[in-house]
Amino acid sequence: MRLKSKDNNKYNDSVWVKFSGARYQGAGVYPLNSTQNLLVNLATDAAASSLNGWGWANGAYWLVQPTTVIFPQGGMQTIRIQVREDGVELDQIVLSPKTYLTRAPGSPGGDGTFVPKP
Repeated sequence: MRLKSKDNNKYNDSVWVKFSGARYQGAGVYPLNSTQNLLVNLATDAAASSLNGWGWANGAYWLVQPTTVIFPQGGMQTIRIQVREDGVELDQIVLSPKTYLTRAPGSPGGDGTFVPKP
């Protein structure tokens, strides 16, 4: 996800994410009908020195949670993204089974990368 923290403030830098059919090691994770969420946070350190305009993130640095999930069922999937109590902006989401599986399309801060639609 490409996010931007309002005023580059660490209290404005995150979203909750849920999926309709995501799995991790065979078990369902972050389902739509639960209180379980994937936390995506743009700050990469406790001081939030990484916050600088737009940046790419896929989890939260201080949490041990699976951020790479699979969708074993074909067809349409639903993703629910909920801005937390803060003022984060979101402008691009990239789902990638290969190209961006282990690396983001751009940097975590000061980024101008837009991934074109296939």
